[in-house]
Amino acid sequence: MFRTFLILSFLLVITPVLAQQYVDLANVIHTKRISNQNSADVIKPRYSETTIDLLIPIPIDKEKTILTGFNSERTSTNLLGDQPRLFYGNSLKLGININHSKRFNASYILLPKIASDFSKTNIEHFQLGGLFLAKLKQNEAFKWKFGCYANTEHFGLLVVPILGFYYQKNNLEINATLPINAELLWNLKNTKLGFGSRFDGINRSYMMGNTPLTYIEKNSNEVAAFAQLKIKNGLFRCMIGSFVGQRLSQFSAIDKVSLALPLYKINNDRLALENNISTAAFIKFSFIYRLPTQA
Repeated sequence: MFRTFLILSFLLVITPVLAQQYVDLANVIHTKRISNQNSADVIKPRYSETTIDLLIPIPIDKEKTILTGFNSERTSTNLLGDQPRLFYGNSLKLGININHSKRFNASYILLPKIASDFSKTNIEHFQLGGLFLAKLKQNEAFKWKFGCYANTEHFGLLVVPILGFYYQKNNLEINATLPINAELLWNLKNTKLGFGSRFDGINRSYMMGNTPLTYIEKNSNEVAAFAQLKIKNGLFRCMIGSFVGQRLSQFSAIDKVSLALPLYKINNDRLALENNISTAAFIKFSFIYRLPTQA
């Protein structure tokens, strides 16, 4: 069921300026699988991710803000084949946020990316993505979000329509950007503590430098509960959750789909060279540097 909502990735975790009443300038995340080794397993299953996401907004005037930054991720796993795998995704952000009116603003972001194991790097490892994400203010507590994300993944063109909302009143905050992610947070009154739940969906691909060329596709659906501590502009989080039907697959570089949508890949007759599907618990630590802004 969660796969229906969480099939996308992204890459990255992008928080466009003015999508809510704050902007996340930095987000550092480390995720580690909690192994559920069976007695039949010769090698203990291992999986970890580390992500650094930075956003640098540069105001031009009251209506326009240049958006720059980068996202870097590192994945380490032994869930495919006989050898541990290490692969990376590094992307730049270059775009603009425009306040079209008092109620409506939108972000337009270009996302060039290199996703591979970096054993060899050439044009085959390059991806180009783009994001359009808009906010329509209904009232002081509620804002609609809509847009589209597209990227030239190694398995083919990925296109994802986006629909969501942001709600904040009293101690409750809900931030949904479906099918990318959604988060519910309850801040304890008169304290620096908060508790919540979150889900994220990832669908990414990484070119391997072997011969003949292959790529790894990662589908990761994450559902978690978390505790949060706020110290000035810093948020420290600890999450415990589960990968729901996590899939890691390796394909020949020439084996592609015609078009990838959130719920379906068109002409997906690919044959996986390696395949691992599992559900496992994970623990995640993150630090967010957040600045308030006006909605």
